[in-house]
Amino acid sequence: MKRNINSLTGYSLKATNGEIGEVKEFYFDDESWTIRYLIVKTGSWLSGREVLLIAARYYKCRLAGQAI
Repeated sequence: MKRNINSLTGYSLKATNGEIGEVKEFYFDDESWTIRYLIVKTGSWLSGREVLLIAARYYKCRLAGQAI
């Protein structure tokens, strides 16, 4: 499904034990136009750092709840 990338900015990233951060930016493949990495601001988890995560691991999005 194609979506505007700006609509995904701000989605929360959830783990089994709760929310761990918020999507801030994306890196994408300029040949296939697919998202390769998510830049996530971790909030209180990892002292508010930004981490780079492989997007292929987070393919299930709850669009109504804005969570990945």
